[in-house]
This record gives sequence, C-alpha cells and structure tokens, in this order.
Amino acid sequence: MKSTFVSVLFALSTAIASPVNQLKRQDTRAEDGTSIAKSGDTAILTYALILEHLEDNFYRGGLANFTKAQFAMAGFDEVFYNNLVQVSKDETTHVSFLTAALTAAGVKPVAECIYDFP
Repeated sequence: MKSTFVSVLFALSTAIASPVNQLKRQDTRAEDGTSIAKSGDTAILTYALILEHLEDNFYRGGLANFTKAQFAMAGFDEVFYNNLVQVSKDETTHVSFLTAALTAAGVKPVAECIYDFP
C-alpha cells in the first residue's frame, strides 16, 4: 500500500513540476531589465485574480444584502457572521495582492467582476 501511495505522489509531483519548470524557462526582459514571464505566470495570476474577484464580490454582496440580524434569524450565530466578515476582508486582500503583482510585472490586471445579487 505504501509503495502505491509513494508511486502516486511521485507521478503527481512529476506532472506538476514539468509545467512549472517550463513556465520558469518562458522568460523575457522588460524595458527596464526586469524579468517578466511571457504568458505562463501572468496567465495563471490573471486566472487567480478573476477567481478572487468573484469570491470577493460574493462575500461583499452577501454581507451587503443580509444583516447580522438576518443571519441570526436564519440560525447562524455571531461567530459564523464574524467569520464571513473576516473571509470577505481576506478576499479583498487577495485581489489587492494579485492586482499589485500583475501591475508590477507590467501586465494590466482584469477589472472587478461584478455580479448583482438579487
């Protein structure tokens, strides 16, 4: 059983490492001499930013549309509500971090993804 587990881990690490190593080789220089990945790294970060925008919008929208009292009436305690507030702040931080990273790499980050909650 252990040998099967180790074999699976090895196969997964090889499958993951190969594209990552390839991304590291796809490199170019910006006008100021700093290194910028051609497409791999920026594509991955852009995809992550889109997901973070969606998550950020989801939590902010939910908290904007439902009060703490409404959560309590639905059977959720104050701890649950406070955790949602913290997760919402974390998602906003993730958006800021990825936006700054892409901007620093000379890439125009995607704009906010908006979904209007009914």
